[in-house]
Amino acid sequence: MTTNNPATISVILATQGRPHLGVTAATTAAQLDHGDELLIVRQNTPWGNQARNQAIPRCKGDYLMFVDDDDVHTDHAINIVRSALRQNPDRVHLFAMRYQHDRRTLYPELPLQPGRVGTPMMVIPNTPGLVGEWSDRYEGDYDFLAETMRLRGDTPVLHDDVIALIGDPAHVRLEAV
Repeated sequence: MTTNNPATISVILATQGRPHLGVTAATTAAQLDHGDELLIVRQNTPWGNQARNQAIPRCKGDYLMFVDDDDVHTDHAINIVRSALRQNPDRVHLFAMRYQHDRRTLYPELPLQPGRVGTPMMVIPNTPGLVGEWSDRYEGDYDFLAETMRLRGDTPVLHDDVIALIGDPAHVRLEAV
């Protein structure tokens, strides 16, 4: 992605049609720039993994991000991501996420482990042939990331910045964290 043009981001929002879909979509859409896109895909299977796999080939952005319909991006999340991408444009980036029910923060760490990776933590260069697939199990986010890293042959850049709030967005007070 070494270019003078600003990087574009495709955000895939997997949904089961939860009532909070509008909050999630609006929170993300408000942060997108010209050339970015928000793809909302219906998930008819558990965890939205097949929907994500179907959406990835349609993405036109330089980078892929993901969010579920019961999560929201924090204020300025996309700006935080863009800043990190300018520093390491050809790498996968992992950010932190915070659970709303107990305010616990999940920070990215190596080695990658199931249960220690969340869907909205990842920012992936949209490079054909170097993007993994989401498996049909609950740990599909880990499987996707592990396969992507295997295909790329490197390790992700880790960040302590919280870019996503996990849980019922109707109860989220949106603010920079």
